[in-house]
Amino acid sequence: AEAPPGALFSNFRKLVVTGEAKPQDIAFYFVHWFADLAGAEPYPPEGCEKFVLKFPLKVLKQFVQSFSIVQTLGEAPETEVYENYLVWRWTNHDPPLGDVPTSSAIAKLRLVIMAQGDSLNLLKAFHELDGSDRLVLETELAIPGCVGQHYARETQPEDARGPAILVYYGPALLQRVGKQNPHVALKVLAEVFRQARVLWPFSQSAAGEFVIVRIDTLKEQDVHVLSQTDSDHIWVLGKTSDHDGAVRHVAISEMASIQWRTHKPLTFASTRRA
Repeated sequence: AEAPPGALFSNFRKLVVTGEAKPQDIAFYFVHWFADLAGAEPYPPEGCEKFVLKFPLKVLKQFVQSFSIVQTLGEAPETEVYENYLVWRWTNHDPPLGDVPTSSAIAKLRLVIMAQGDSLNLLKAFHELDGSDRLVLETELAIPGCVGQHYARETQPEDARGPAILVYYGPALLQRVGKQNPHVALKVLAEVFRQARVLWPFSQSAAGEFVIVRIDTLKEQDVHVLSQTDSDHIWVLGKTSDHDGAVRHVAISEMASIQWRTHKPLTFASTRRA
């Protein structure tokens, strides 16, 4: 759920719709997807540690069961398939989360999947965010990155906008920092989205596009490091290409050398001004 439907499905669906992908190709795609996940940590050589030790059986079962939903890509547009998957995950959540949300729906559905645990505390923290942070998450997580498509549970925008923003390692942030303090994790995610949108402003012509923002440097941080100001370093989000960006921890002494046209400072402390 870190990726919007456009980034996740659009290229694959083109192959399905044009007939270039046969049923056996689609089946192989899912086998490859499964194997790729296992091979993310190709050690030790005598066994798949990723699945055996680090991937909860409950999550693995949901992953495999979701294939039947994603296989409908030939029959339905990307955003509809993606939303059906989000709803399926919500309704099959253990413990039960209640009715599928109608307010801030897509943000809640995606965040719960990204966090993979302690969903009730995460949703509580989401509701307790200040209005600006919550609005950023509601807005950005509901952008599909597909021309002419929108989520059924969101108000249809007057005009399609993009690009969609894919925060790479967003789930790792919510799972690690969020385990310590979900409120801080959500604030960090909102700030990354906020400054990324400054670097990649909304545009109708980019409605079918997406950008990838890597937050490798954030996902391993302790919650106290992220929630307190640092007199020696700042967090900076910078463009690395027209469609890519990354967060860096930069020494104050290096600030003069930064090209601020393509970089934005990130402020995670509660003193951030809107």
